[in-house]
Amino acid sequence: MASEALQRAEALGDREIEAEALYVLGILQFDRGALADAARSQERARLQFEEVGRAADATLCMYERAILERRLGAPDRALATTREVLERAAVEGGRAVQANAYTSLGEIAREIGDLEAAERHYDRALALCEAIGTPNVMVGRLNVALVRMARGRWDEARTLLERTRDELAEAGWKGLLLCAHVELMACDAALSDFAAWDREAEAARPLLAEWDATDPDLAWAATRAAELATRAGERQRARTAWEIALREWRALGNPEEEERAARALEGPTDG
Repeated sequence: MASEALQRAEALGDREIEAEALYVLGILQFDRGALADAARSQERARLQFEEVGRAADATLCMYERAILERRLGAPDRALATTREVLERAAVEGGRAVQANAYTSLGEIAREIGDLEAAERHYDRALALCEAIGTPNVMVGRLNVALVRMARGRWDEARTLLERTRDELAEAGWKGLLLCAHVELMACDAALSDFAAWDREAEAARPLLAEWDATDPDLAWAATRAAELATRAGERQRARTAWEIALREWRALGNPEEEERAARALEGPTDG
């Protein structure tokens, strides 16, 4: 559909519709995993949006391109593009784009292990999401909680996650709710609250049965929950978390983490 719209726009010489079609085509290519093609489409869309005077839409194309640059293994280029997106969005007043860009900066910082910078960027993204009332506020809270978990601030993370879990349950956002339950399992293990762990694990079980996506944050949280439960001598509970971790790492195509989870599941289950 997007390709047909693009062809018609090109035949008519309508640069504005052509830019819109290129943007949609880039999104569809991204979804299909054709990342290099998607990046080229977004850059072509950006240039044409600039040509017709739609600067905010050009900035949105740059944001999409920055995500693709990260996925294509060019973190330095993605960082430079994301910073440019922030500068442009600040001038244009695009607070939603700014929030997304700060989230991207947080992701990049997490990937290189700069957790202090990651938390700073995630906090800014969350503040913007809360100010404009976007549904992304839920994702923002999960991101902040994850980095606080990684920094060992388990009480703070759990307080934020409990609030988010309840709101996700009310909204019916099952995928994010599953992530919240598993992240809370890690917090509960760190705080030696295994009664709370059991409640979260029980609530996660039916959501896992419906889960057909992949999420590296879910895999990471399940792994941390398993490690912390093992350290506390709770091997059977740890097994529950290792099973989630194994499933996620396998789906994500991470053989090293998959093997680690599989080895853990081969160990004793008493305790």
